[in-house]
Amino acid sequence: MTSSACALQAVERAAAVSVGRATAFSALGICCLMIALSYDLPMATQAGAVLGLMTSTVLWMRGSRAHAVNPRETETWMMLRHDQRPPKEIAQHIIGRALRRAYFRYARIVGSITVSLWLMSVAVRLVL
Repeated sequence: MTSSACALQAVERAAAVSVGRATAFSALGICCLMIALSYDLPMATQAGAVLGLMTSTVLWMRGSRAHAVNPRETETWMMLRHDQRPPKEIAQHIIGRALRRAYFRYARIVGSITVSLWLMSVAVRLVL
């Protein structure tokens, strides 16, 4: 494997870790709220679904604008070693593309969890 391929993989990995970490913190907050509302299961699942939808929407919006972000101001750039950072001429394209993929990937994951929470909310309301 060439050094440029290794550098591209490092950028993809750093973008996935960066976006994944932020998404995990959001999920932690949503889970804490759902646990606080656990006395009312329909409300807890609905609140989780609404907040999940908001998180997925924010991730989708960030992904659609990832190409316009200055790569040197991203966490992805800071996570890369100096020898893994792409040259200035192509950094915008490479890091923007990696962030876009990561944002869309996590938006899809959060979106599918959100659909599950909506379905659970409906099922719980029908049963209770």
